[in-house]
Amino acid sequence: MPRIVHQLYAIGLVVIVLFVLIAWVVTAFSVSAKTIVQLPDHQPPAAPEACVRCHRTNAQAPSMPHIELPTCGYCHR
Repeated sequence: MPRIVHQLYAIGLVVIVLFVLIAWVVTAFSVSAKTIVQLPDHQPPAAPEACVRCHRTNAQAPSMPHIELPTCGYCHR
């Protein structure tokens, strides 16, 4: 086989390994996320915008330890 084919196989393998590792990390964060209904003062289903607004403006609410996602349901149950 030509050398370019071996290089493409190696690049493909690296991409697959990175994809799997990223999937594992995302899954680990999702599984470890707190259940919203067990937290005080949380009445789901709330719009994600309401959650972000409360956590940014309310002095009683802690800051969100992650970036904003389109919906809280990605991780929180």
